[in-house]
Amino acid sequence: MPELSHLRMRRAQLTDLPTLNLPEGFLLRSVTAAELPELACLLSAAFPELIWTPKKTHDALFADLSVKETLVLIEEATGIFAATASARLQPERFPSAGYLHWIGAHQSFRGKGLGRLITLAALHKFREMGCTSAVLETQDFRVPALQTYLKLGFEPEHYDDTHAARWEAILSG
Repeated sequence: MPELSHLRMRRAQLTDLPTLNLPEGFLLRSVTAAELPELACLLSAAFPELIWTPKKTHDALFADLSVKETLVLIEEATGIFAATASARLQPERFPSAGYLHWIGAHQSFRGKGLGRLITLAALHKFREMGCTSAVLETQDFRVPALQTYLKLGFEPEHYDDTHAARWEAILSG
């Protein structure tokens, strides 16, 4: 069976973003290259089906010049990286749009709304960068993330003939 294409979602505009209110005890900031081990640990916890090493993290998020910034929410008391999202620009594919990239929360922080917060932080970053919309690509099985994106105003974008049925199954489930 051939591999399914990623699902794509788009938030058509960024002028009406909700206010970004961080919960007490969390800090939002950019990740530095010196923090690759911590970021790799977070990505490994958020995406357990993949193996994230500091080198893979560097190649995917620091060596890729389309990635403009990687944000992280840190639990201040422990210093643990709790959630991350990267702001990527691909003007040849998505003119005027920011591309949300590698959005994830550490498993021990799931259910606390941090995925929503880090996504919203990246949307605010795109607006600051002059983007007028945002896109992301993901897989069907990431249902909690898909629900978060829908609540934040993203809408499905069908670009292949399998998407209508796949979205119908997700939205009716």
